[in-house]
Amino acid sequence: MKLADIQIEELRRDITTLLQIFKIENALGAMGASFDLNMTDLTVLVFVGENKQAKMTDLAHILNTRLSTVTSIIDRLIKQKLVLRKKSESDRRIIFVYLSAEGQRLHSGLVKEQFKNTVAMLSSLSPSDQVMISKIVKKIAESARAQFARLEP
Repeated sequence: MKLADIQIEELRRDITTLLQIFKIENALGAMGASFDLNMTDLTVLVFVGENKQAKMTDLAHILNTRLSTVTSIIDRLIKQKLVLRKKSESDRRIIFVYLSAEGQRLHSGLVKEQFKNTVAMLSSLSPSDQVMISKIVKKIAESARAQFARLEP
């Protein structure tokens, strides 16, 4: 392996470790949440929570699945009282999904748990290193978003 390959492999392992720490399921466990949720359900909850609402078609797009599958997911989340579904008043064909009060509490708890994990990870760094890592991760995330956008159909 060349030096660059070794660095890339170390970075890949470090990113994997960070992703494991930030797993939403881990945050749920730490919160003591007792919902029957799979990763797709959690992805929907986080997306809707971050965006305050989502169109069913947008959810189908981010999940890379059919609208009928999203309907089943939303039905399941409605039964658990985590989301609400409402037709657009201006165009009845458009259906929006919102977090219910319970869904908002769950989303807020997830964000707080991830925030706590971030603080813990950054605590070993100096303030200047914290600023530097924040800028670097932002650049990496922006690059990844741009790369992903090019791959979308």
